[in-house]
Amino acid sequence: AGGICVGNITSSATSKTLSIPAVTAGTTYYIVFDTWPTPNSPCPGTFTINAVIPPPAAPPTPIQAAGTPSCLLGSALTLTGTPAANVTWYWQTSATGISTANPGATANTVFANGTYFARAYNSATLLWSTASSIVVTNFPVATAPPAPVALVNPSCAPAGTTISVAAAPAGSVYYWQGTSLGGTSNANNASAPFAVTSTGTYYVSAYETATGCWSNTTGSLVTVNTVIPAAPVVAQSVYNVCSGTSSIPLAAAVPIGLSAATCSASATASGQDNAATTATVNNFSCATGTIVGATLNASIGATCPSWYYYSIVVNGITVATNQCNQNGFNLTPYLPLTSVSIVSFNNPADSPDAITMNLTVVLSYLAPTVPQPAYALTWYNAATAGTQLGAGSPLQAVGSSVMPTPVLGSYNFYVETGLAGCVSATRQLVNVNVVDVNVALTPVQETCTNYSNGTFTLGTVTCGTAPFTYSTDGGVTFGAIPNNLTAGTYSVIAKDANNLVSGPISVVITTQSSVVPPSAIVTATDYNYCVGVTTAPIAAAVPIQLVSGTCAATASASGTDNTGVTATVNNFSCALGTITAATMNASIGTFCTSWYSYSIKVNGVTVATNQCNVNNFDLTPYLPITSVQVVSQDNDAVGDFVTMSLTVNVTYSGPSSPQPAYSLAWFNASTGGNQLGSGTPFETIGTSVMPAAVFGAYDFYVATALGGCLSVDRGQVTVNIVNVNAVLSPINVTCNGGDNGSFVLGAVAC
Repeated sequence: AGGICVGNITSSATSKTLSIPAVTAGTTYYIVFDTWPTPNSPCPGTFTINAVIPPPAAPPTPIQAAGTPSCLLGSALTLTGTPAANVTWYWQTSATGISTANPGATANTVFANGTYFARAYNSATLLWSTASSIVVTNFPVATAPPAPVALVNPSCAPAGTTISVAAAPAGSVYYWQGTSLGGTSNANNASAPFAVTSTGTYYVSAYETATGCWSNTTGSLVTVNTVIPAAPVVAQSVYNVCSGTSSIPLAAAVPIGLSAATCSASATASGQDNAATTATVNNFSCATGTIVGATLNASIGATCPSWYYYSIVVNGITVATNQCNQNGFNLTPYLPLTSVSIVSFNNPADSPDAITMNLTVVLSYLAPTVPQPAYALTWYNAATAGTQLGAGSPLQAVGSSVMPTPVLGSYNFYVETGLAGCVSATRQLVNVNVVDVNVALTPVQETCTNYSNGTFTLGTVTCGTAPFTYSTDGGVTFGAIPNNLTAGTYSVIAKDANNLVSGPISVVITTQSSVVPPSAIVTATDYNYCVGVTTAPIAAAVPIQLVSGTCAATASASGTDNTGVTATVNNFSCALGTITAATMNASIGTFCTSWYSYSIKVNGVTVATNQCNVNNFDLTPYLPITSVQVVSQDNDAVGDFVTMSLTVNVTYSGPSSPQPAYSLAWFNASTGGNQLGSGTPFETIGTSVMPAAVFGAYDFYVATALGGCLSVDRGQVTVNIVNVNAVLSPINVTCNGGDNGSFVLGAVAC
């Protein structure tokens, strides 16, 4: 109540600036809104108060003492006048400083050119003023030193480099100032190099000992990189050359810089949820490099899983079921990807529904960086340190300090990758063997894993005298070309007729195939032919590769529960092979069993009664299945309307598509032996087993071949060359246990 009226606002005004009387720190003040001319009546409305308290006035401009200042004694700066009440002036090192360490009532003695500041502080309002300043320019300045020079620039962390500067003239001392422009520290005498471990501009300044004056700083930019490049790529690490060769170029390649990137591939599909609606992504060409990770995002609808859901199929294999609106499903364990699909399923507790499914596969990949880093190659005579021999690729080995002339011996060269001062952690070794014998060896694959039938052949002979022998044990033993090599890398030494040897020759034996096929199918194990026939074919068949799959068949029916409403599935053509297992899901409604239930019939026979909304009812014991039904039953003597849904899930085994490229190979023994021929039918006359149709029994053996691999077992087929050969046709007994069976004579061959 009471107080001082400081202003009024008319009914049409929206704002008013009021002058507040002088205030005292620590005192609470109130602003009261009242109506006029009738005091103390309610004042409607909303009011916002923006109180502005002015800062104190800035101090006067500092004054420098007259005359030329001395760098040793300094120059005094003073402030003239008297601060207002509650206000104190302070010297500052910047225009925004708030230090109270140096009151303005005391002179500020400075020792170098620069800008110096003062600010006022009001202890009642706790506010600072703007700064006043003076620029001092009349201190003597020493002669600046020359620019520092880096030992290596650019260099590489963590070692970095050092910088140095020429010796200071008499009467001056140079000091390192680090990265401080205008620094005046005498902590680091520049007579010693200064260590630099990070990129920046590094400064040095001069100090005159007689005057105590500093120079301006002189700086140099020094670059210290942190990216260590990968080692070079050396496709050929060993060179075998003949003595006297005039040119031996050594090749290497810079590594390929890779960057991480992502892209996505999408697909959509619409249809009924019970029709295995499928959205598939099988084009991953958006990834322009090696795919290193993948995730899946997919949606089917808001009422998942109560109405529907989906399975996830990767590379043709179901990896997850009963899925709903996934985000970030991890596909990385299934790399490399050939296809990703989501397949809809109807929830058995619900009737079929229309759906739209969206699928996105997000790929993470590594692709060559654009542009590539500026890699460079440098060659040395040692694995570390050593002397540089040259740069780039190829490097001419002949004439280098390592190999002035190509005389017999082994010579080592080392190459590293460089990038802006940094080098690869290791150097790659390139070995040159100058030899009297140099031949090319061509590897021959091992036909199948662990068959131990790999070998090599002699190719071009550059120098050396035939015949040659070979060693795969480092030159301990020599002999003919081995034909029992398994997959691997062999270091082969060749010896010529004059007992001169080659350098190590790398031979890489690979495996043609690693999949062992199943045995051939032999339907007839005995063939009878007459003596002297000119043709006696026998036959076999390649095996059939089977794969497993799943599919679903559905049905629904509606009506009154007391009328035996029936949903029937009797078409299982979705199974592309022999059904090996089956389950059933069926629903009738939420009031089962109090109002209704159903019976399950398989192949026309009731196998369960009083069923309610079952999931995964096992139908496997009833295979083969011709029909599956659910039939409604009334449980409350009141006819109720029901809708029944039935899904039969089947697992089947059928021929894969495409089939493996199986073939047949015929031999003269059950193991080992010699191959006689291939295919079917196979002509036995003229083989080493049976050159002609002479009386006797002759055994042939058939294996399945796939690539270079043969089935573990061979089927035996016997050809009987006989003097009597006729066809006998059977006559079946008329009833089980009867003894009236017989046969009749058919065609007589001989």
